Amino acid sequence: MPRPLWIGLVVLALVAGFLVRGWVPLGGDHHDGVAHEEHDDDHDDHDDEGPHVALSEEAVATIGLELGQAQVADFTRTTAIPAEVVEFPGVSAHKLAAPVRGVVSAVAAEPGASVDPGDALFTIQITDEQVVEAQLRLIEALTRLAIVDEELERLRPLAASGAVSGRQRRDLEYERRELQTTIRLRRDELIVRGLPESRVEALVNSGRLLESISVRVPLREQEIARSAEPGAGANVQPVAWREAVPTEDFSVETLLVEPGQTVDRGQALCDLASHAQLYLRVQAFERDVPLLARLAESGETISAEFGHSLKTHGATSSIVDGLQVRYVANHVDPESQAYACYIPLVNEVLTESTGPAGRRYRTWRFSVGQRAHLLLPTTQIEGGIPLPADAVAISGPTAWVFRPHEHDDHEEDQDHHEGEAHEEEADHLDDDDHDDDHDDHEEPFLELEPVEVVVLHQDPRSVVVAADGNLSPGDTIAMNNAYQLRIAIDAAASGGGGHDHHHDH
Repeated sequence: MPRPLWIGLVVLALVAGFLVRGWVPLGGDHHDGVAHEEHDDDHDDHDDEGPHVALSEEAVATIGLELGQAQVADFTRTTAIPAEVVEFPGVSAHKLAAPVRGVVSAVAAEPGASVDPGDALFTIQITDEQVVEAQLRLIEALTRLAIVDEELERLRPLAASGAVSGRQRRDLEYERRELQTTIRLRRDELIVRGLPESRVEALVNSGRLLESISVRVPLREQEIARSAEPGAGANVQPVAWREAVPTEDFSVETLLVEPGQTVDRGQALCDLASHAQLYLRVQAFERDVPLLARLAESGETISAEFGHSLKTHGATSSIVDGLQVRYVANHVDPESQAYACYIPLVNEVLTESTGPAGRRYRTWRFSVGQRAHLLLPTTQIEGGIPLPADAVAISGPTAWVFRPHEHDDHEEDQDHHEGEAHEEEADHLDDDDHDDDHDDHEEPFLELEPVEVVVLHQDPRSVVVAADGNLSPGDTIAMNNAYQLRIAIDAAASGGGGHDHHHDH
């Protein structure tokens, strides 16, 4: 056979063998191809489920995830205007003054400590000459009255027997009435000069000169009642909203004197504060005045938002509801051109502790000078679903809420298929590998999927979304941590973690 023909036959045989082997797959290769094709179809099914995040029970507890139902409700939009907590004039601030001229001999007041009405805070040694002379005149009248009473007692049986004339007895009775009038006037004089009524009564009973007096926390309700007695001038009535608030709410703000210091009558000894009742002063502009005036007239309630650090206290909230406008001031601030509006603010005690000496120290929820914002109602949104701001994750023009993920039927088929595959592979794995594989595929405690929603309104407190079918009334959703859940889904999608249905083969 010629050499070129032989070479041609060899090449033709090699090409034929290659083509036959390429077009006729081997049994094992055919099986593997079908398996991989079926496996790819299963993964396509998982991809059709859409993104979701799987959380363990520990993860749910760590982030404090809360679930709730979406409900349709009307929502009132508000606009925030600045406000400040101020003292209630004539009620919140007091100056405790020295009733007489003297020397401060003892100080029991301590700045920051709470005190009750009637507590003694200062002791003053009396050096006021007029007070001393008034005491001496009162003691002299008391002594003379005692002598007259003894003389009348001695003459009574003699006058009855006719041994003495009735004129002498009548003269003593006239003198006795004059002394009683003098004593009453001397008592009133000492009270007017600053001595407490109880101390004057003690002087009358003992007949001894008062060398010092105690300055006590005033009894406000008793003073108001006394000033309203007939003949006391214009009646002074307490404001109505104070009646339900106890008077045991004083605290010492500032000490103004020290032991050994000479003080004049009327000089302030310390500043007292009563912070149980305060005002929220709002700086409103002219466009807000008609609405505020209408609220004051109708008595409608509004809310205020506080930004103080104490809002994180477990028993409080940064939002205070149920406030009512008391009045709008009839003057404008010349610099800011703002109108002052006043809203009563009832305070509450956050904490109360007792010091080594038995003194009480209180921390109030609202403090003078604290900043706030009054939330004035503007327009109303009807037919939306109001949610907490933390329940909605917003990124650019897109917003999501998260509801529990519902598995489709094909997922159960996939689980069954994977179970059979694992049984076949179990013959080739040892016990330790089997346990590790079981741990890797532990079922999640809770799975959540994002639901895109339409935002109708957004503010720092709330987000109102449309009830457009994606989210329906009665749907259970996560009420907080929406932003963290969205980050977890993005991380899982980019390969950074999260739950994954893909398994290694």
